[in-house]
Amino acid sequence: MLILYTKDGCQHCSLVKQELARMDVSYNERNISNPKNLKGLLKLGGKPQTPFLVDEESGVLMHESMAIIDYLRKTNS
Repeated sequence: MLILYTKDGCQHCSLVKQELARMDVSYNERNISNPKNLKGLLKLGGKPQTPFLVDEESGVLMHESMAIIDYLRKTNS
C-alpha cells in the first residue's frame, strides 16, 4: 500500500496526486493538518515536509515530488 502525506495548498503534493491519478494507482492520503498524521510524518520522515511517500510493500520512504514521481513511474510501468 502506498501512503502519501500531504498538506492543503501544497502544489508539489498536487503534482504527485495528479500522477497517481493518471497512473490509476491507489493510495492512502494522510493530510498533516490532522495532528496524528503530522506526528506520523515526523516519525517517518524527520521533518514536516510534504509530499512524503511511504511504500509499505518495499519499505521505501521519500520526500521530494519529482523523486516520488520518478519512483512511481519506475515501479508502476
